[in-house]
Amino acid sequence: MLEWKRRRKGYLAKATAERFYLKVSKKDAAQFFWASPLFSLEGKKINLHLGVPENKSDEELQVRFREMGYDGLSKVYVMSVTQLSDACIEMIYNLYKGLKFQPKIIITSVR
Repeated sequence: MLEWKRRRKGYLAKATAERFYLKVSKKDAAQFFWASPLFSLEGKKINLHLGVPENKSDEELQVRFREMGYDGLSKVYVMSVTQLSDACIEMIYNLYKGLKFQPKIIITSVR
């Protein structure tokens, strides 16, 4: 799995002597997390990292992100190359609207 992510421009960074983590460059983050969404831990909380590369329609995003509506997430990070439409942002928030645990949604531009 690490080799697969490395080929997609992810790289390992050392946190301590006992741990390492995968760090993705900002310019490649949107494509990287589109191709392989990633769950991460912050303490005991689970986060989800999603990406939106250039030239993706709102319909493509809806199909892709519909699969990512997991309950129990603390935060959902969405990294986008371009400004997301209001309809797309609303769709992302609606994915988690009816769940028991509604995550904080953080949308950032990586350009």
